[in-house]
Amino acid sequence: MPRVAGIETRALACGARYHDRDDLLLVSLATGSTCAGVFTPSSAAAAPVLWSQRALRKTTQTRAILINAGQANALTGVAGEKVVAQTRDRLAGLMGIEQEQVLLASTGVIGEVPDLAAIEACLPRLVASSACDWQRAARAFATTDSFPKGASETTAIDGVPIVVAGIAKGAGMIAPDMATMLALIGVDATLPAPLLQELLRTAVARTFNAVSIDGDMSTNDTVFAIASGAKDHHPIGSLCERHAEALTAAFARVLRSLARQIAMDGEGIGKFVTLWTKGARSEEEGRRVGKSVLSSPLVKVALAYGDANWGRIAMAIGKTEVPVRWEQASIAFGERAEHVVFAKGEPVAPSPAATAALAHAMQDRRITITIDLGLSDAAPVETWGCDLTHEYLRLNGDYRS
Repeated sequence: MPRVAGIETRALACGARYHDRDDLLLVSLATGSTCAGVFTPSSAAAAPVLWSQRALRKTTQTRAILINAGQANALTGVAGEKVVAQTRDRLAGLMGIEQEQVLLASTGVIGEVPDLAAIEACLPRLVASSACDWQRAARAFATTDSFPKGASETTAIDGVPIVVAGIAKGAGMIAPDMATMLALIGVDATLPAPLLQELLRTAVARTFNAVSIDGDMSTNDTVFAIASGAKDHHPIGSLCERHAEALTAAFARVLRSLARQIAMDGEGIGKFVTLWTKGARSEEEGRRVGKSVLSSPLVKVALAYGDANWGRIAMAIGKTEVPVRWEQASIAFGERAEHVVFAKGEPVAPSPAATAALAHAMQDRRITITIDLGLSDAAPVETWGCDLTHEYLRLNGDYRS
């Protein structure tokens, strides 16, 4: 992944939870950078989430983002608030910046307070350390991830090269409205904070909010977007301008790649599932249907065992209360929707050859499902998820130990 001018990452092993890897990440932003954030809507939002939301309301001139892995610092009361206040103030003092210019994020076990002494002891070394690459940064804030997740695009604004790069972590408690998910997106363009916020919120709705691993919403979901302003280009006053089209598209592609990587690395995943919902009345209803299907334990277990049980898919569609014209609806498997199992209100009676072909296709590690609600000719809506395996139970059963 290319460097994004004006943004530097630094990582250290502070030993707050993990003892053989980096678990503390600092992102330093050049003076004049703007920052935007999208956060979990959970009523049990973690202490660092609450602070970062307040900080972004006070200033958009963010200079630092500090992330710890291992403890979520959610529902930790006064002790958790102390960790937020002291790490924020200590980092601000070391960097010579204001408190509100420091954003925080945490990921890990809910109810566990980060080791304040370990983090504070590491901060001077972290600030003074050499900058690291995006891959090391991605590993530093991972928890159960099996691989670092990154994506980048190079585009241009009126001939001026622009880099968009991002990293993310999953990979459980992933559901609509993001997940136990953190992401950092950097761009070296110049964008006013309100436009950056609009760009981020729109892209998140169609990417990170279109992923479901297990149907559970995290207390710590955070996506930060940074525009470093390192490139001198035609000013952007609206995302609808011609000058902004290429940047908007590149930004969306980076988030889409990260969202798919999270779904591919779902805890205990055996199969990665792409679901296309056609014929919905709106994009929101299409996503609602897709996420309902991909969050259903019955659907997920059937997929794990290679069972093309379309009845469970129909059940998951029906419980959303999204209108369906069943006499025109269809359900199919396969990248080209070639295995049709339900059409025009009734099951499709397959030939022995078609049955064998579908059974073979259901053993693939990548499954595609296409649903047509029969209500419109609108563009299909894409969502992503995975199956549910015994490994998911093992990982989450002993997560705290």
